[in-house]
Formats: sequence, structure tokens, C-alpha cells
Amino acid sequence: MSSTNKTLLGLNLWEASDKPVRQDFVNDNTIIDDKITKINSNLDNVNSNLDNVNSNLSDVKGKAPTDLTYIMAFIPRIVDFISTGQSANMLNDITYIINTKGILSGAFGFSNRLYTDKPAGASNWGYVEYFKHADSYVTVKFYSESNIDIFIGRFILGESTWSQPWKKVQYST
Repeated sequence: MSSTNKTLLGLNLWEASDKPVRQDFVNDNTIIDDKITKINSNLDNVNSNLDNVNSNLSDVKGKAPTDLTYIMAFIPRIVDFISTGQSANMLNDITYIINTKGILSGAFGFSNRLYTDKPAGASNWGYVEYFKHADSYVTVKFYSESNIDIFIGRFILGESTWSQPWKKVQYST
């Protein structure tokens, strides 16, 4: 006779007075087998989901540079080629980063650089973001350290002047 007491899984919890029969063990084994089958199925689903995540991460990794020297290639370029206080041309620096280093979109900070083509009134300290469009236009955002002004300019790769001079961005706080 099966036990009247059961475990959380529904297995028989025998007492000393119970008289188990073969079918009780068969039923318990079926319960255990069903639970293990369900757990294995859930693990298969988890593994499949992990495979998808790994595949997606590989896709992302393939699209992003993994070489730190590649990612930071333009930072030493500005420091190495332009000494503190020396005159420089931002358009040329960004063209170098895009054409030579292959970094089509990025940003860099600079300190005490006498950029001859920075926005009028901007300090020699700041931050620049740039983005190369498919048609060889490059849009540049300039953040001056001396105030909260933001400027946007645009040039065409291969040309030595700005096709769209700096324009101050109007914003409200």
C-alpha cells in the first residue's frame, strides 16, 4: 500500500507501519524521471539561450575594435605630433585620425592646443567629437572648456577648409 505521506515532489514517504508494493516504487520512479526530464529540457533551453547570447556577443565583438592601441591610436597622435603651445589645425588632426588610423567616429580631449581653426572665442582646452558620413562629410562638435558653449562644424575629407563654419548650438537648461 502506498504511503499517505508524500514529499514535495509527490514521492512516497514511508512510515514503519506502511506496506509498500512494487507499483509504489514504479510510481515514484516515474515522478523522478519526469522531473529529471523537465530539468534537462530546461537546461537545454538555457544552453540554447546562452549560445544565442554568445553568438550575439561575437557579432558585437566583431564590429568593435578589441585592440586597445587601435582604440586609443588618435590620443598619442595629438600629443606626439603637437607640442604644448604649438599651433595646430583641428581639421588636419581629424582627417589624420580618419584616413590614417581608420577611426571613422570618435572623440578626444585636448589641453593647451592652439588650434587655428577652433571656434572664435573658444579656449585652448576642450573636447571634440567627430563623425564621418558615408559621403565624406565629417561633422564635428566642439565643447569649449572655458564656458558651456557647444559648436558644430563640418568639412569634406580631402579639403583644407571647413565647408560649414562653426555654429554655436542653442540650448536651454
